[in-house]
Amino acid sequence: MTLDQFRAAFVVATRSHNALASPATASVGLGVVPIMQTLPVVGAVGAAGGQNLAMTAQATILVGTVTFVAASIAVQSSMDRVIGVAAYVVPHGLLRPSMFTGKIVLAALLSLPATAVQLFGVSLTGASVWRTALLVPAALLCGSALGVGISLWSLSAKDPFAVANLAPYLLPVTSGAAVPLATFPVQLQVISAAIPGTGLAQAARGVVPPGVGMLWDLASSTGWLLVTLARAKSISARVRDGQLTSEVL
Repeated sequence: MTLDQFRAAFVVATRSHNALASPATASVGLGVVPIMQTLPVVGAVGAAGGQNLAMTAQATILVGTVTFVAASIAVQSSMDRVIGVAAYVVPHGLLRPSMFTGKIVLAALLSLPATAVQLFGVSLTGASVWRTALLVPAALLCGSALGVGISLWSLSAKDPFAVANLAPYLLPVTSGAAVPLATFPVQLQVISAAIPGTGLAQAARGVVPPGVGMLWDLASSTGWLLVTLARAKSISARVRDGQLTSEVL
């Protein structure tokens, strides 16, 4: 992929992202909303105190970064299908950098202001946020892999937005960010361990070392991505052979 191709992909992603529809929308979505979301957290941690509550807040911030990046990529990819871009690209192969690089970089950049504001807010309570801050790059990578995976999986779904809209609500629950993973039933713990975001949440809570949490989530995200890549490759081949059309139109 050349620099010009990346620049074009990034410009297209920027102009089609709903968070950047206008300067007012961008200022509200990237500035006002993160601040408003942070104030209750800072108030709760400051009033109640306790290391456990501060770690819960930081775990939630990390998982929120993962879900924001994943959902941003998936929603933009779903729009590609709605407006007919996917139908044009699929016969030529979905595994092309230009299809996702612009979306990935834009989603990562858009997630950083909210993450930074929220971590700064938690730090005002006296809690140390350095360990969580060091885990943010891993959250961006996991969110990117998960977002591409959701995008590819949604390609053949009747409603391409269904999975993309589910992730932001599912991951905070399954990751153990809001409620300690150890309190889950054993069967649910096993399932949650395979879902991206769980490793980072456990690292932020101090349950596992940061390095273990990063490797845990990078492994689970990569696993899901490989599964969806195989599915996407199969879909592309079926479209080229004329066996599948309606799902991507």
